Amino acid sequence: MKYCPVCEFDLRGVTTHCAICNHRVVEHCIARIKGFPNEYIAIDIEYSDNTIVEVAAVHMRDGSKIEEFQSLVRPGQTELENLNPFAMRVSGINRKMLENAPLAKDVLPHFISLVCSGHPILGHNVKGDISRTLSKCPEPKRVIYVDTLFLANVMIPEIPNRKLETLAAVLDIEECMKHRAMTDTLLAIDCYEEMKRLGDGKATDISQYVSLCRTPSKEKLSEMKPKGQPFTCDEHPLFNSFCVVSGEFGLLSRMEAQQAIVCHGGNVRAGISGKTTHLIVGCNPGCSKLADVKRRRENGQHIEVVNEDIFMEMLEIDSSKFNLHLAKGKCATCLEDCNWACR
Repeated sequence: MKYCPVCEFDLRGVTTHCAICNHRVVEHCIARIKGFPNEYIAIDIEYSDNTIVEVAAVHMRDGSKIEEFQSLVRPGQTELENLNPFAMRVSGINRKMLENAPLAKDVLPHFISLVCSGHPILGHNVKGDISRTLSKCPEPKRVIYVDTLFLANVMIPEIPNRKLETLAAVLDIEECMKHRAMTDTLLAIDCYEEMKRLGDGKATDISQYVSLCRTPSKEKLSEMKPKGQPFTCDEHPLFNSFCVVSGEFGLLSRMEAQQAIVCHGGNVRAGISGKTTHLIVGCNPGCSKLADVKRRRENGQHIEVVNEDIFMEMLEIDSSKFNLHLAKGKCATCLEDCNWACR
């Protein structure tokens, strides 16, 4: 299926049409279950931007492995020549490894059959991976899933962030340094089994945890204050911006993303308005927000749609580069007068 070049993440959601270009999308049923299943299939996918570069799946039953599947996926020649350096640095996958990997047509059919096997699918922030996988299916499918990110939000609300490695550290589970598909799959399994063990002692259904765990209070977005010293780099793309955050993020929780914007001199709001300058989108953003952005763009309002990779790059930019280059009218990324078009 062709991904929308403007709102790529929208096609991951349960929707019939792309909110930006009206491209028809097969409607799949993806539902999170509330129990602690003993049999499930854990999955993880590694990406370079929109391109799948590695998949992994492990079929578990009563704590034992039934089947393991892992493979690199060779992208097309254009994608191979334009691999995302940030994603490759995180995973440790390089171009040479992918040049000798099997093609997607030889790998994805079996992976898709595992996802659509009828067993619950397990993973960390896994709904996006499921949606992306189902986008390759021409017929509607029904998939149920268990998300370790959701379990962490409910069962361990006091952890500092919702990263998989942070969850593993809190649960005292040893992790591998490289974020490969199989290592992350196995780490998600270990985290789930430990949380399942904790849950079995208190509740048979995850919904019962809602009443057992205290949810931290959320301050109003308009009243969110920066932490630490005030951010004074007025050339940063987030400085004095008005941002709306939508969807689920892999590296940050939504509140952490909102706090990061404020710490970089920006403002965060809950909904799109005439002041909105940026829509920061993670996995499965709100279709209504994307449709509102499309309508306002058509009416002349400039709103930049920023995906998670670009957002993370924005946060990692050294402010000294702005003082050196942007003060002279140059972009700190490509050193050209591109007005941030390179992003």
